[in-house]
Order: sequence, then C-alpha cells, then structure tokens
Amino acid sequence: MNNIFTTSRSHYQSYLDSPRLFYVTYCAQGTGLAPRLVNPNLSMGIFVHAVCGSVMGGGSEEDALNTQTEIFLDQAQTRGMDSPFSPETLLALAQGLSKTWIRVRLPQIKKDFEILAVEQERELSIHDETLQLLIPVRLDAELKNRYSGTYHALEMKTTSSQRSYSYERYGYSIQTLMHTWVIRHVYGSCADIMMEFLYKGWSADQAKKWHSVFVKGYEKIGVP
Repeated sequence: MNNIFTTSRSHYQSYLDSPRLFYVTYCAQGTGLAPRLVNPNLSMGIFVHAVCGSVMGGGSEEDALNTQTEIFLDQAQTRGMDSPFSPETLLALAQGLSKTWIRVRLPQIKKDFEILAVEQERELSIHDETLQLLIPVRLDAELKNRYSGTYHALEMKTTSSQRSYSYERYGYSIQTLMHTWVIRHVYGSCADIMMEFLYKGWSADQAKKWHSVFVKGYEKIGVP
C-alpha cells in the first residue's frame, strides 16, 4: 500500500452526504462561505459530552462544569453565537442537561456496567491493495456488563426532537457502525451500542422561547 490517508468520521460522513457540503464545512474557511459564528447546537453538544465524559472518567462535576462554562462563554463573547437566544440561556440548558444526566443516569450505568475507557481515541483501517484509509474513532465510553460480561459502546446525543426519526436514523449511522467495529476489534465482540439521548427541547424563534424543561425551570427562578 503506497498511499495512506487520515480522515475523521464527521469528515467522511459529510463527504458521503454531499461533496459540496464537505467543501463548505471543512475547506471554505476564509472564503466567505463558511459561517464564523458559533453553532449553538454543536457548542451545547460539546459542553454536555465534555462534562459528562469528565465525570464518567472520575473527574469532579464542579471542575468540569466550571471549565466548560468558561470555554462556552469565552467563545460566545469572542466569536458570537448564531442564535436568537442569549448565551446565558443556552448555557443554562447545557448545564441542566449535564447535571441531570450525571445525577440520574450515570449512577445506574455504574451499577450495571464497568466503565473500561472514556473518550479513548481508537483507529480503524480501511484498505485495499493500493490505498489505506485511517479513521480515528472516539467512543464516549467503552463498557462491560457486570452480570453478563458482554462489551458495549456508549454514545451520547443531544437532540431537539422527540420524534421517532430523530432516533431511528442512528440504527444505520456510519458512526454506530464504526463503534461496533472498534469494540469488536478491542474486546473480541460487541453486544450493542447503547444510545443515550438527552432531549434539549426546540426553539421557537418568533416567540423567543426555548421549549426545554431545563430552561423553563431556570426562568421560573429568575435565571437567566
């Protein structure tokens, strides 16, 4: 194999969806085609993943929240956010999602599963006689069932919809397929991919309201 290329799951998926989408998203920086404002949905997803991943790995909830809050507000101030909602409202939503998952779901997961690795960088190799493609894959967590001894991957998603198609599409997502390959490669078998969906609600721009139990709760007590 003479040619070796490295890519990522998101790059690869974008190209499969549309070469033009791939170009605009990853190659058009500085041309005026790529947005410069922070994407609030992506930023909230990163916030939740970072905080929950840190706590799963044994870190302090308070430290993780403080660190990600500082990053979130700094990006919002320096780049601006592409949202009709204030950064404080979006931050409250991200904090609420993180805290709730940590306090409600994580204890149950720890009861049933041993957490073997968190945010571990793995690598898949797809190749033929002339080319090798290396794809870094990072699972949110790698788990072992305490009762059956089976191995599982944990993947977290923040979602704005509770409609079935929002969840069903992950049944044939390239990301979940790659997670399955990684668990099989590392541990010999993969029982399933455990999907944790964190519902953040949806925005109604005309009303300038975010339909989320977390934001509503914060608003009722005057924050933000």
